[in-house]
Amino acid sequence: AAVVLLLLARPRPRRTILPFTFIAITLAVAALNDASFIGGVRPFDSGDDGLVYDGYARVMLQHLLAGNAYETLRGVESVFYFTPGMRYLRAFEHVIFGESYLGYLGLMLLLPLLVFATFRRFLPPRWALAAIPVGVLFGTSLVLYVKWAARGFGDPAAYVAFLAAFVLLVGATAADVRDRFASACAAGLLFAVAVFVRPNLAPMTGILLAGAGLEALWQAQWRRLAGMCVGFAPVFGMALHNW
Repeated sequence: AAVVLLLLARPRPRRTILPFTFIAITLAVAALNDASFIGGVRPFDSGDDGLVYDGYARVMLQHLLAGNAYETLRGVESVFYFTPGMRYLRAFEHVIFGESYLGYLGLMLLLPLLVFATFRRFLPPRWALAAIPVGVLFGTSLVLYVKWAARGFGDPAAYVAFLAAFVLLVGATAADVRDRFASACAAGLLFAVAVFVRPNLAPMTGILLAGAGLEALWQAQWRRLAGMCVGFAPVFGMALHNW
């Protein structure tokens, strides 16, 4: 795999130092918190959300293996009583990664990169690096995110999707905010995933999309506006499911 990557890409060692440092720190935090999160199967704590999500996901996978697509998509509940999206992410994770939680670990490895990209959008690079540890004082502790991810809660996954959507929406620089359908659609879809996994993100998501939509209208960026609408439309699948 490494040889294939080297043949397909032009390596720039200096540019890999920062992301690999973030990844190493996240892996170290995960190992110190619970080493079974890295490639193993962590027994979930009684009464935690993670036990419910994974239990629902396994029931859905049993229906999938039996060829019952309706019951798989139903997600155990005909009307969502418990936060809906995480059970689908867990089921997809088991399909791809088998009897492990490497999918959720991969999302946690992305988290510090997305946080840095968010800070860098509004601050110079060195200031963005300095802002990350300062953020620990205000609740953005990587340790807590990894801890709750290892216990199977949906909040870390929802915020990874939310931050990825935010970075796409505002662009790496101000010049990147153009009248493009694809990036706006991807941002809308990731916002929909974030709300699907954790519906209490809906107010913040609505404010950001409404503001970006008004800006797109003001600047006559019709493709960008259409992309946000099309991308975010799947969020209504929750209501369709219940109906």
